[in-house]
This record gives sequence, structure tokens and C-alpha cells, in this order.
Amino acid sequence: MYIYAAHLSFGFGWACLLLTFIKSMQHKDKVESTIFGILSFLMMIAVLVVGVMIMLSNKGIMQTGHWLRVKLIIDTLLMGETLFLLYFLKKGKFVSRKCGNIMYVFTFISFIIMILLTMLKPF
Repeated sequence: MYIYAAHLSFGFGWACLLLTFIKSMQHKDKVESTIFGILSFLMMIAVLVVGVMIMLSNKGIMQTGHWLRVKLIIDTLLMGETLFLLYFLKKGKFVSRKCGNIMYVFTFISFIIMILLTMLKPF
């Protein structure tokens, strides 16, 4: 039971850090972007490790329905977004205000959908 709480906590932490990372990339703040980018990456890895541990400890979870596959697809997209932003930061580039707002809303809605899928398991 504690592993599920850890996964949810790490997921919430990653959401907060990724949203802050996007905003700092919008404001073109190199130091803040670096800090939040690294922290977001570390939380992303923690979510991934704990999620894999959950799937390995409970073999039947993969047969619980399509909700898990949808959640994993959204999770993969958000991981790609995190890595994309880190790549941009490494190149010394930032995101525009409009692009940052789109990424912010997409990320926020994606995390809400993942939480709802996990809690409700609708299909």
C-alpha cells in the first residue's frame, strides 16, 4: 500500500516541478530553469522506478483494462516533454509565451486525466 502512496506522491511532485519548469522556461530564467529541470527529471525517474516496481509486484495489473495503457501513453508524452525541455535548455533556448502556455495547459490537463484514470479505472 505504501508503494502506491509513494507513486502518487512522486507523481504529484513531478507535476508541480514540471509545471514550474515550463513557467521558468517561459520567463527565460536560466538558473531557475536548470534547477526545476533537474528536479523535474529526478522526480520523473522516481515515478518511473516506482511505477515499474508496482507493475512487477502485481503481475495482474496489466490485465486491469485499457485505462492503464492510456495512462502510460500520457505518461510517456509527459516524459518526452520533460526531456524536450531539458534539451532546449541545454542548447540555451527557451520557449515562447504562447508555446509555454500551450505546454502548461497540456501538462496540467494530462496530470489530471492520469489521476482520474488511476482513481476511477473507467475502462
